[in-house]
Amino acid sequence: MPGGRKVLIGPSVMGPVPLAKLERHGFEIVPNPYARKYTRAELMGLLDGVDGILAGLEALDKEVLERSGLKVISRVGSGMSNVDLAAAQALGIKVYSTPDGPTLAVAEMAVGNLIGLLRRTHIMSHDLHEKKWTKIVGGQLHGRTWPWWDSAASGARWRPCFPPWGPGSSRWILSSRKSPPTCASWIWTPPSQRPM
Repeated sequence: MPGGRKVLIGPSVMGPVPLAKLERHGFEIVPNPYARKYTRAELMGLLDGVDGILAGLEALDKEVLERSGLKVISRVGSGMSNVDLAAAQALGIKVYSTPDGPTLAVAEMAVGNLIGLLRRTHIMSHDLHEKKWTKIVGGQLHGRTWPWWDSAASGARWRPCFPPWGPGSSRWILSSRKSPPTCASWIWTPPSQRPM
């Protein structure tokens, strides 16, 4: 590969779309061979000859950065606490993050968990693994009032996940509170006892 344009993959799981895009642009992909977060020693061993990293949660501190030949760090996600930004700047390493990248996935996961809690699938799964058959009747989304928090990036992505239930089937309470009450309190509280 001309110029040795290598990109190390930090996360243990990475979708095929970003990897295919990098390959189309002439980058050689160095996958995560451990299928988990790198240790410091593993990371330092893998950074030799690598120009960029799609960083997960591995520690990219001053020592690691100084011993690498990195030109760019692209953090998969929004948090940057694992990257020594001052050291990267001093070394001329460009640092990027993808704060909006995972928001739809997080919103969908939250919606899936909300439905799972409502339908009590976690209890049924546990019981089935214990070879018990417990008849449980879960709740439905239809006709409920749901709290809605828009203070996080993922919060704004929740509403599009619910189009099948649409307006009129459920009521949404908009809030920008920093600390919402637990969803469990809304799911398990009978409608007649919910504050609204």
